[in-house]
Parts: sequence; structure tokens; C-alpha cells
Amino acid sequence: MTGPDAQGRRIAVLVGVGSYEGGLPPLEFADDDARELHALLTNPRYGQFDPTASALLLDPAKRELEEHLETTIRTLAPQDTFLLYFAGHALRYGEHLFLAPRDAAPQRPLSSCVSLGLLDAMLDASACRGQIMLLDCCFAGAPGGPRTRALVTQSLQHLSGQGRMVIGSSGHEETSRETSSLGHGVFTAGLLDGLRSGDADHDADGFVSVHDMFQHVYNFVVQRAPQEPVMWGADIRGDMYLSLNPRVRFRQVKHPVDGKPMSLVDGGTFLSGPENEVRAADAYYMDVTPVTNAEYARFTAATGHPAPRHWEGPQPPAALADHPVVHVTHTDATAYASWAGKRLPESEEWEKAARGSSGSIYPWGNQPTVAKCNVRESGIDTTTPVGRYRSGVSPYGIYDLAGNVWEWCATGAGPGRHVLRGSAFTSPFASAAAYEVNDASETMSDDDTGFRCVVSYDALVAVEPDGAARTEAATEDGLLPLLDQLGRAALTEAQWREATAQLERFRTGDADGHEALAAVRRLLSPADAAPGSSADRGTPPRPTTSQRTGASAEVRDLITVIRRSVVPPQ
Repeated sequence: MTGPDAQGRRIAVLVGVGSYEGGLPPLEFADDDARELHALLTNPRYGQFDPTASALLLDPAKRELEEHLETTIRTLAPQDTFLLYFAGHALRYGEHLFLAPRDAAPQRPLSSCVSLGLLDAMLDASACRGQIMLLDCCFAGAPGGPRTRALVTQSLQHLSGQGRMVIGSSGHEETSRETSSLGHGVFTAGLLDGLRSGDADHDADGFVSVHDMFQHVYNFVVQRAPQEPVMWGADIRGDMYLSLNPRVRFRQVKHPVDGKPMSLVDGGTFLSGPENEVRAADAYYMDVTPVTNAEYARFTAATGHPAPRHWEGPQPPAALADHPVVHVTHTDATAYASWAGKRLPESEEWEKAARGSSGSIYPWGNQPTVAKCNVRESGIDTTTPVGRYRSGVSPYGIYDLAGNVWEWCATGAGPGRHVLRGSAFTSPFASAAAYEVNDASETMSDDDTGFRCVVSYDALVAVEPDGAARTEAATEDGLLPLLDQLGRAALTEAQWREATAQLERFRTGDADGHEALAAVRRLLSPADAAPGSSADRGTPPRPTTSQRTGASAEVRDLITVIRRSVVPPQ
């Protein structure tokens, strides 16, 4: 999969057309759909599309839209990723489909709309081969007969040229709907839900890919509207990512002593060992990567603890600064953990962090993929920088749990011996299965053995750069009572979506803390929301029921993380 470390720019053009001058009905949410998706995709914590090179076009006329697309596509390089999103009406003329700009004339789609065939030709001529299209519109404009199905299929297959992946909001004779209970088009609501929550990251690799998103949005839409999303792709090498998984992000904190990122591993049951025995563990934080030479050097400088024997005096070789520290005994690892206010993981804690609650064989899933880790078959024959194997990430956003170095655990394995986990660059790939266990003498010091630390959930308070500002906001705005109230609230799906977005903005500092909390407070006001309605994009609204539910596990988790980020240690 193309990930955040790939070379090349990420450029997106998001188009929302809600106002029409030529007779097409207005769309209530198309502009907001484009606006909110643009904000997520250009956020470095989510989609990572370049905010300078990307564009948000609201209610553009035909000429403006075509000129902008042509200019942008001409500048694309082979290694770039280009994304086009469109929310609005679509019209049909013969066997061709057209995107309707603000000045579209329903009786003259050929001359007043943007031809998908023309767009297809521009993308074919582009050097860029990483192309994504997300289309939230009625492909045929209105329900039709059997001929409509063939036309839609033919047109979208034509769009899916080399290196191009297309997700459409509906297929066949179906129309695309928007609904006031969601405050969005149903398809775009699914996109936003998958990106914001991270739930679209079905393989838990830390990225929401195009294939991930299609699975998520398909399930989201078919449960809420009489439409069925469709996807085509051709000549794609691997997959392309839409966004980072934000669930991994907000569950990570920096430890206040050694500054090392740690990721939250939920408490609860998990599957252990090759026989998948059910075990239980309390919540804890684990270092996102093994302790590096540079991090270990700060420990030895602060304590006078002896340096590993492969160092050049008191400092590690510069080329190995970001490699895992090795030639450390169990005693050395325990001393570092004690200095940092942490501890070594128990063997079962290590296994849960690697396998997740579902008991996958490897940190990344059940596929035996040597390319996701540094083992003997990799042919590297030495350590690699921590976090290098991005696709080998565990469900909790933790790296290097397979390969690179064996890791000391606190669990004993007999007199003077302790468990090792994770395999190493010297080990065969077969030992990379997350249930495999090794052990060694506590005095052993080898070039393929390192460690990482954990700390219990109750012992760690999230410390972030904007903590003081958020603590002030918590005091002045009554954050903690507000979080309590929100945790007990019953809101509509759209209100929960807005509450989640505001809490996330507060947590990350993307918005003024007072404004974000005020927005949450407005959602909790006793005034009843207006009745929900839904409509085809271009047909009169129909009344629906706006159901209220309690806070989801995701919201409760986010509330907990925010609470811990502003409450000082006891």
C-alpha cells in the first residue's frame, strides 16, 4: 500500500454543488459535504493531502470547474496521488454521464455539464497513476429501465483506467440520497464516518485505504438508504491510502519522563497461544517502538549506567541512533524501565499488543508476509530503524512486534531466565508468529535482543504540548461535568458525529477549546431537533425518523482520553 512515507504529492479537488441556476433542484448538503471532507483530507493527522495544492470548489460554473481540473491534472507527476470528489447532480445524455455544475441546463447536458468522458481523457493523458475518484451523485439522474443499468456500468468501467480507483455512491437504476438526520448525503456521511472514527481501517494497519473505505461505506450506506455503492479499479499496484487511522492517533500519548510515544492497549479478553486460549488483561500503554540507541543514551547519561558494548564510548554510532538498542541484559532493560517510571511487559501483555483482541497470527493479520518485518528471510542481516515496516503495525498502532529484535519481558521462564518475544533479524519467519515464545538467561547480551516498556493505564496521564491551554479551558468551561453529561446523553447519529468532531478538535488543538466545548454544549441543549428528512439528490424530501442513541464505544474512549489529558496526576 502507498503510505504516508511514499514520495510524491497528494493533491485533492473537492467539488460541492448545492445551488443550481438552470432548473435543477437545490441540494441541501452538497456544499457542506465537500467542505467537511476537504477539511479531513487536508488535515495532516488524517488524509495528508497538500492543503496548498488541493482545492475546495463550491458551486462552480462549468468553465471554472473544467479549467481548474485541467490545470491541476496537467501538473501531476507520476509519483503523485490525485483525488477528485464530487457531490451534486449527475445527468445522462445518450450513453454518456455528466457532472452538473452550478449553471447546468437539464435539457443541454452536453454543452452545460462536465463530461466524465472528458475527465477520463484528461486523467489518461496525465503522468499520474495514483488516481482516486469519489462520486456522490445519481449516476443516471433518476430511476430508469434496464438500459440505465448498462449505461451506468459501461461509463464507470470506462472511467476506471490504469491506476484509477472509482467509488460511486449508487449503481444500476438507483439514486443517491441525502438526509437531514445525518446532515449529509448518505454516501458522504459514510466516508466521513470511516475517516473520523478509523472504523474503515478494516485490516488495522493504521491506514484507511481505498478498498478499506469501500467496504466501510458500502455497509454504512446499504443499512441507511435504498442505494448500493459501487467500485471499479484497474491496473492498481497494491492499494492507495485515503487517510491515517485517527483511532491509532488519539490513543497515543507521550510519556512524561522519556518522551517516548506510547499506545493504549484496551483491557479485556484476548486469544493467547497457538490454541487461542481466552485470557484477560487490564488496560495499559506500550511503547510504540522498541527503545532506540538514542533513547537509551539519554538514560545512561542521566544515570551513569554502563553503555552497551557496541557503542563508541558513551554515545551510540550516529548511523544506529534510531535502531533498537541491543547488547542489553534483562537487568539493563529493567533499569531503564525503572528510570522512566515504566516496567517491562508481561509475556501475555506483549502478546495481546501484537495480536489484538481477535487473536491474529501476526501483528498485521493472518497473512504470512515476510515483507512486513525484518527477519532472516529479509536478507538484511542487521537491525533496521524502528517503525520502518509501516504495514507491519499491530491493531493498536505499535510497530516492530515481529522481527528486528527479540524483546525482553518481565515474565520468568525458570531460575535466572526470562521470556523473549517477537523474533529478530536473525530468526526465521516462522518465529514471527505473535504467539511464539523464546527465553534466555537474564545475563544474556546479544546483538539481536532489545526491549520496550509498558505502563499501566491508571499510572499514566496523557501529557501534550497544549495541555495547559486545555486545562484552562477545562476549568473555565466546566469540561469534566460536560464530559459526564455527554457520556449519559442520547443523541441522533448526526449529533454524535458532530460531538465526536468537536471533541477531536478540542483534543488535537485544531480549534479554539472554548468554541469546541460550546458546540458540544449546544448539542446537549434540551431543544428538540427538527424532524429528520431524506431526499434523492434532486427530489422533494421525505419524512423519516430521527432516532437517538447513547454514546458509542468510540465516543466513550475519546471522552476518557480527553479526561486523562486535563486531570493532573494524583
